[in-house]
Amino acid sequence: MQKFEDIMQSLSHHAVPYFIDAVHSQHNPRPSYAWLRTGQEREISSNSGIKRLNLHGAMNAHNLSEILLVEPEQINAQSIPKSQSNFY
Repeated sequence: MQKFEDIMQSLSHHAVPYFIDAVHSQHNPRPSYAWLRTGQEREISSNSGIKRLNLHGAMNAHNLSEILLVEPEQINAQSIPKSQSNFY
């Protein structure tokens, strides 16, 4: 925490720090277990054909209500730098 506070204090008053993270949430359920007899299957209804929602988000550290979102095709190590350029 001290390192974070030192970084925040070292920034110029014009700098705006952002916290950036990625998520690729599952839109529909994917249960990993159920109370069923062995070999029995159970269908679970879903509401659409969408499988994943990929999001890169950035939150202004000084103004928590400022949140920026980008929807990349996929989330991986290469997609984060590409999305960062869309935040500015």
